[in-house]
Amino acid sequence: MNKKLLFAATVAAMLASCSSDDLSVQTAAKQEAQGLENAVSFEALSQRSLTRAGYAGAMDNDQLKDKGFGVFGYYTDLNEYDQTSTPNFMYNQKVSGAGWTYSPIKYWPNEYGSNAQSDDVDKLTFFAYAPYTENAPATGKVTGDDQVGITGFTRATAAGDPYVKYVGSLDPTKCVDLCWGVADPNQNVTWNIIQGGSQTMTAGMPWMNVQRPQKSLGQKMKFFFKHALSQLNVQIDADVNTDTHGAGAEVDSKSKVYVRSITFNGFAMKGALNLNNEDANTPNWKGYNCNNEPILTEEYTIYDGMKDGKEGTGYVASNEKVTGLNPTIIQTKKWAEQAATDGVQKTAKNLFNNTGDNPQVTDPIYVIPTGDNMNVTIVYDIETEDANLAGTVSDNETPGVSIENKISKTITLTNGDAMKLEAGKKYTIQLHLGLSQVEFDAEVSDWADADAVNGEAWLPENGEGDAAAVVDPSLIAAPVGYFVGADGKAYETKDAATAASTTAVAWIAYKSANAGESLAFALTDDGPGGTSWNAFNTNPGWTSTPNRPAISGGTWRWPTKDDFDNMVAAFMTLPRDDNGIIDVGYYWSSTEYPPYANLAWSLYFAGARNVSASNKDDGNYSRVRAVFAF
Repeated sequence: MNKKLLFAATVAAMLASCSSDDLSVQTAAKQEAQGLENAVSFEALSQRSLTRAGYAGAMDNDQLKDKGFGVFGYYTDLNEYDQTSTPNFMYNQKVSGAGWTYSPIKYWPNEYGSNAQSDDVDKLTFFAYAPYTENAPATGKVTGDDQVGITGFTRATAAGDPYVKYVGSLDPTKCVDLCWGVADPNQNVTWNIIQGGSQTMTAGMPWMNVQRPQKSLGQKMKFFFKHALSQLNVQIDADVNTDTHGAGAEVDSKSKVYVRSITFNGFAMKGALNLNNEDANTPNWKGYNCNNEPILTEEYTIYDGMKDGKEGTGYVASNEKVTGLNPTIIQTKKWAEQAATDGVQKTAKNLFNNTGDNPQVTDPIYVIPTGDNMNVTIVYDIETEDANLAGTVSDNETPGVSIENKISKTITLTNGDAMKLEAGKKYTIQLHLGLSQVEFDAEVSDWADADAVNGEAWLPENGEGDAAAVVDPSLIAAPVGYFVGADGKAYETKDAATAASTTAVAWIAYKSANAGESLAFALTDDGPGGTSWNAFNTNPGWTSTPNRPAISGGTWRWPTKDDFDNMVAAFMTLPRDDNGIIDVGYYWSSTEYPPYANLAWSLYFAGARNVSASNKDDGNYSRVRAVFAF
């Protein structure tokens, strides 16, 4: 798994006094008793985001300390924060450095006790984002000419929630990892207040209506910075004469595969983040105009290279701007000058422009998730140089042929679900362009008398690609309790499978009318006899396919909580010893137990055989076993 991106630091307490006593000899208790004003202090932590796709975010400890984070503070006297409040205590206050310092220092309101002008302790509300970006308070606009990343904020005089305006980039070197700060995402935060009693901050929400803590000397508000964006890495390759990615031949030297345009649906590249999130640990994205309109999916099309309909005059388009797609996969030069532009090849390349100092195939971009299905449409040209042809390729000069291809597809995850981007998660999309070589076969037929010739002529059909694997009818008809052989067929017993010269590999535990949902439980465990969920999650990893021999008509996968729920009824019909199919004890699922990051679902094979939550890494070792879906 990726390296943890954890960082923590404290802001040193900065003290000031209205008393004539020497601060150097005062104790904290004495200062509290005298009601001295104490500095408002912060602490910061970058929240690790566990997902099936790994960790999201590129911000590390050094970057956060260097760039800092911005704070919006609202003083509401004895009233609760509402949409009439303005950031009159702090406006885009930068907090940075090894000690998380800021200037000018602000102090806790000190109005309490018998001489207070009001009966209630004054309240402060704080919102935060990272990385810090300088702006003009009067207009909210970002200082400078930045057109991507953080582009603006609500004005200093604006009432209500603070917004951060954001525009995404397709250049990985310009992408900004936007985060927002909340209180502890996993549990409520409670501290004693100076007037007596206590107050509680809701887990995963901003620091709202904060009263001066009883121990304000050194008491800090700790921001957990969560990723408001999805990290998206898109790779592209060409697979020639093979169904196995990366295993085919190289594209012939006389041919080029050039991407002309690509269209995405399922995310947005422009929006405004309301720092007052409505749901715990969930970014509150709205329309770019900082109103209450919801963020909407955009159809985002990138045009680059020749033959995209945006050419100027001449062979090399004068108005082309290579800002979106990787310049090595598009045509920007004539064929005679193609040494540096070889098109899409067998080796995967990053789809987006990554021409920085150290371009990598894994350079990601950041996009705003909308919760909609991800769809992609790609238009590409297959061009072949051929001196025998009268036509030319797209440079209008080199003899040959250029054929346009267009493919549209809903992107699916490894478990077959449609991909819907979520904030704080990292996704990798692999676009495989399958190329099949035109091949010929020949045979000279025997001569025959004319009256003996009979035949039929069939027009070829336009197919949709390779046919999907067909489940063996015996599996469809077999009831729960039958065994799946290594040949993909159903058998009543293990011995019956052996007699048919195959091996029983799974036991049918759940039947469904929907393809891909019927389940067979493997007969043997995967990996060691017992392990923590976190340990197994790193090797081989839940995102990997179980290391099981392929069986025609279905796929192996790690069981989810839903899989266990579906199989429980079938397992309850088994005798206590389960006929050797399972072992008594706990088996891990691949499903975590929100909102507690330290728990995951497991199935207990004894007694009631219940599905329950178990601790991932406190010595609660469980077994792991794959299921076969057909």
